[in-house]
Amino acid sequence: MAGWTVVPNGDTSAWKPVNTSAAPSSTPPDPSGRTPTGEPASGDNRNGFQRTLDNLITPDPRREEWQGPVRNAADSFSRGVAENVLPFVSHPLKSGLGVLKSLGGAIANSGGTPEGFGRELVKPMVESAVQDYQDRGPALAIPHIVGQGAGALATGEFGGAATKAIIPKIAQAGGALRTAAIGDTDAAALRGLRVPAGSPKSLRTVSAVQSSRPYLQGVSSLEDLQGKLPGAKSETWGPYQKTVDAIGDTKVKGPDGETTISALEAERKQLSALNRGLKTGNPESMQVAQQKGMNQAELLDREKAVQAALDPRLQEAGIDPQAIRQQFGQLKTIEGRVAGRSTLAEKPQPYGFGKMLDIDLKKPNTYLGKPMEGLRDLAAGRPLWSGKPTDISLREAFRQGGEKPNFGEFKPGAPITSVPPLFAADRGLVRPTEPLMAPDFIRKPKIDTWTGRNQ
Repeated sequence: MAGWTVVPNGDTSAWKPVNTSAAPSSTPPDPSGRTPTGEPASGDNRNGFQRTLDNLITPDPRREEWQGPVRNAADSFSRGVAENVLPFVSHPLKSGLGVLKSLGGAIANSGGTPEGFGRELVKPMVESAVQDYQDRGPALAIPHIVGQGAGALATGEFGGAATKAIIPKIAQAGGALRTAAIGDTDAAALRGLRVPAGSPKSLRTVSAVQSSRPYLQGVSSLEDLQGKLPGAKSETWGPYQKTVDAIGDTKVKGPDGETTISALEAERKQLSALNRGLKTGNPESMQVAQQKGMNQAELLDREKAVQAALDPRLQEAGIDPQAIRQQFGQLKTIEGRVAGRSTLAEKPQPYGFGKMLDIDLKKPNTYLGKPMEGLRDLAAGRPLWSGKPTDISLREAFRQGGEKPNFGEFKPGAPITSVPPLFAADRGLVRPTEPLMAPDFIRKPKIDTWTGRNQ
């Protein structure tokens, strides 16, 4: 009887077990699923190409037993790098479905917040890294995890380079798709600034937004717009104020005779504020106009006269004063639309995935409409779940800006047309106290009206 023998006393009725060597165990199967002969295991439907790529990213315990620790660590790192690419080559459909499944699970378990979505998306990666560490130990798990990170970074860099260098049309198409999804940015500006489309203020508001986009590009919310406006105004007005400060004492000819550039600018500011107040019916402006004894038409004419005397001198100094004042006024218009406003009490609305899930089973028209609206939100770059409409409208209104206009800059030493001094006193000498009179030989003689003779 195999494995047993007769006891030494010859009693055939007594048997005892014999310590014999165990039968040689079969060679451990390839961890990728192949048998040692290279033939696919039962139920393995992969082709040779797929099995070969899978072997590259699958640990081989047999090899790890006789390889040195440095080689094993290098293999683990290499597998981590390759895991970001090879599955999509060997199993594109399965890998794509896996990504969609992960995204769907993250959405379902996110609790409806972007933070929850990000947490659920990262959670499987962290769990996998912890399991890898527990199963294989730090010597193999750490190089593997580092390789995964390096592979993800390299894949992202390669994808970005390919988008820019190999397939730039894809990026252009994406930008065109986003622009189409956003729609009319001027309409978005009116919504964000709370100006009705049919309001008399709408045209002026749209004009102000269009000219101010280069200075306010990239605004992300109402509070961000309010914070950027002071800097935009300062940037626009800077060349103007610098020029006036530099040549303010220059004497020029004004509407009433000799004056200075600083005096003309001070009067222009006063008249500008006064005329704006009269246009809006401000009681204080109306009172000041009455005190001056001038009506609105006369004040407008006076402002034009002051500008006609001032602007040529500022242009000689190197700037475009009219364009600067106009752009500054456009920024002031936007500032007036957002002054004192806040979105703290504004209720967030669903966007993107939040709108896709906002389906009313009792309303069949929402089955398709809401998901399509959500897809448009995602294409437009709107929030994944929810956001405040005012902030989103302003973000879209100032998404693109264009190039800032060139208003010129002050040129030190530029010749400025000024009024020449009439008297030596203007050059530091004494002004004469007696009126100047022509010499005797050119004075007309006086004639006695009674005698008719020269006196």
